[in-house]
Amino acid sequence: MNGELDSTPPQQPVPIATGRVAGIHRAAGPAAFTKRSWWRILRRVWEGASSASFGLMSAGCAFYAMLALFPSISIFVSLYGLLSSPLTAERQVEAIAPLLPSELYDLVANRVKELASAPPATLGWNILLSTVLALWSASAASRALMTSLNVAYYEEEKRSLLAFYVTAFILTACGIIGMALGLTVVVAVPVVLAVVPFGSLSSTVLPAVTWLLFAAVVFLGLAALYRIAPSRRQAKWRWITPGSAVAAMLMLLSALFSLYVRNFASYNVTYGSLGAIVVALFWFYLSAYVTLVGARVNAELELETALDTTVGWPKPPGRRGAFVADHVAP
Repeated sequence: MNGELDSTPPQQPVPIATGRVAGIHRAAGPAAFTKRSWWRILRRVWEGASSASFGLMSAGCAFYAMLALFPSISIFVSLYGLLSSPLTAERQVEAIAPLLPSELYDLVANRVKELASAPPATLGWNILLSTVLALWSASAASRALMTSLNVAYYEEEKRSLLAFYVTAFILTACGIIGMALGLTVVVAVPVVLAVVPFGSLSSTVLPAVTWLLFAAVVFLGLAALYRIAPSRRQAKWRWITPGSAVAAMLMLLSALFSLYVRNFASYNVTYGSLGAIVVALFWFYLSAYVTLVGARVNAELELETALDTTVGWPKPPGRRGAFVADHVAP
């Protein structure tokens, strides 16, 4: 599968044991790279991100994310039903309205409203079973993303089938719980700051704080994803942070797509009643694409050094459990 998706770069990385390890390949962290190293990294990232494989993988992730949307919303509202009132979830979802295309927000908000107004379910085997089934359905998006991240990191899937599915299941559950907690923080902090007398700056400070909190939540989520999802030995945080920051910034830029759809685009005119679905799919596509770009940034950073980039005691080349840790870019 990796070969079919063109997971190898134009110039194949060479094993450290047989390749030349010059001074430029002895950096202990991204901060030690020279301008020449950064230029090579950016060039390789561009070559990978502009390949057909990234577009195909992003489209696949978008499709599965669309299928996972409503099961995830059901779990999200169920969590609020256990911890608080589902009506609270309905009000807090309004906080993400500026971040999503209006069509996608309407899909989410209408479904949350339906679930919040439904009779409360009692905690028992029925709700437990429905939650597990919803998680299983939603985990298809995680499995697609895990496979795509393997390609971005030049890896082949080495986990057993059971471990692969369990990891996807856990990532899905953690993602939904993290989304609920992150949304709570994004909503609560501006409310607390609203009592601070900022005067005329209030209209500027509060939206800025909301966006910064959203960026922080996205950054932390991406960092955890890059460390857990690929089938490889985990990388040290310093080799994950740059790609997480790049992907988080690009994710914020995707809000410009929301602005474009809200003010200029006419998807409903072109696609009719399917306009909301098309907008949602394209937004998921952009999100998956920038996630893969961030992963490729991290991978190319690791290919630029011969030192061990994985966690734990340094291991010799060939025993590090990660392709990009055992190879250097030519």
